[in-house]
Amino acid sequence: AFNAISVLILRFKQPDAPRPWRVPFNPRIGGRELPLGLLCIAFVLVACALVNLFTKEIATIAGMVFTGAFFTMFVISERIVTRRRVGAATHLDHFQLDTGREIGLASLGCREGGVLVPVRDYNTLTQIDWILSQAEAEDRDVVVLTVRVLGQGRGTPGITDDQIFSDYEQKLFTRVVAIAERHGRTVTLLVTPGTNIFDALAQSAVQLRSGLIVVGESEIMTPEQQAHLLGEAWDRTPHDLDLSTRLLVLGKDGRVKRFSLGAHLPDLSSGDVEHIHRLWVDAVGAVGPRIHHRDIVRAALDSFEVELRSERRETAVMRLRRQLEGMPPTS
Repeated sequence: AFNAISVLILRFKQPDAPRPWRVPFNPRIGGRELPLGLLCIAFVLVACALVNLFTKEIATIAGMVFTGAFFTMFVISERIVTRRRVGAATHLDHFQLDTGREIGLASLGCREGGVLVPVRDYNTLTQIDWILSQAEAEDRDVVVLTVRVLGQGRGTPGITDDQIFSDYEQKLFTRVVAIAERHGRTVTLLVTPGTNIFDALAQSAVQLRSGLIVVGESEIMTPEQQAHLLGEAWDRTPHDLDLSTRLLVLGKDGRVKRFSLGAHLPDLSSGDVEHIHRLWVDAVGAVGPRIHHRDIVRAALDSFEVELRSERRETAVMRLRRQLEGMPPTS
């Protein structure tokens, strides 16, 4: 009965909130929705509850005792937890929240090409300690980001500050600040809500025009898988073509793997460059000196694209696999 009343109240307080399902029979009178179906359900449940309350004496007494006992237990438990939080709060830094603003360089006071460091577990902040000690981050602004994962629905109305910045985020950022102070650096702290960590990270990097994203190695994914998922999110996020951002994954053994996000210049070896040059020399003899090395690359790409989209797709894929395995190509 109480659940039905609560849903009914929410229907009037938040009439336009997205809902996966609605009780039918909701006519509109004067531009306002009247939930007749929900009213009927609430009326029946409340009527049954009142009948039971006044006709079943033993059940009523037992229910009141049961409710009173649990209410007392919950009140005592809440006060104990509150005292513990107050005691623990003396060891945490206090942060002034600035909410309701769009993420951007101007709003955060950062410069373009900075370093974005996503964090979540306050026990694994090695990537922050590492990047603050690197020369490539000395002249860059460092933004430490944590993503508050929300539900997968179409929206979460009425998110309050304590839901975005809870005791956990306070403890997390306290440890981040301690690391930054140890290095004598200033970092910008940022909390952003999102339904997908990689999408939220890509959007934040685009809005801040970050040049570097530094993450720690995942417990459940390889660095290549992390780069792949972030790369997919990067391609889904609208961004300027001139934005060049790299991903650095700090392994548990201290090794660093670097990946480029989105379209970028390929990492050609000296052998690759020599191969292109040999083809260019051969093409000059057939076409003439007007041809350039980029024309050789473009012609090869066009040919490979046509092959992938034709009945010879399997042959093209097999050639790629042989290339990855280091095997010589076949005709």
